[in-house]
Amino acid sequence: MPRRERCARVGASTRVCLVASHQIGALVVVDEAYLSEDTVEYPVQVNGKVRDRISVPVDVTEDAAFDAAMASPRVSAAIGAASVKKTILVPGKLLNIVVRTA
Repeated sequence: MPRRERCARVGASTRVCLVASHQIGALVVVDEAYLSEDTVEYPVQVNGKVRDRISVPVDVTEDAAFDAAMASPRVSAAIGAASVKKTILVPGKLLNIVVRTA
């Protein structure tokens, strides 16, 4: 929606609204430290089915993500006594654990 229409909806004259929006834009200060994430949440799949979600650091390795997933009771119960065939970590997206049932 154009700025003129937004100003008309709130009842301000176009000139006052345009001046105010330019002044507000000049006051905005962005602190980059608040824009970066320290942790990321991964859904954990066991044989293609989401079993739980884990929160790990952004620069996590596949082994560390697997260890965090195994600490979850839901994931460890889903794996049970089956042997882990493969783990796949898609950075920023998900952790997939492929198991072979006996």
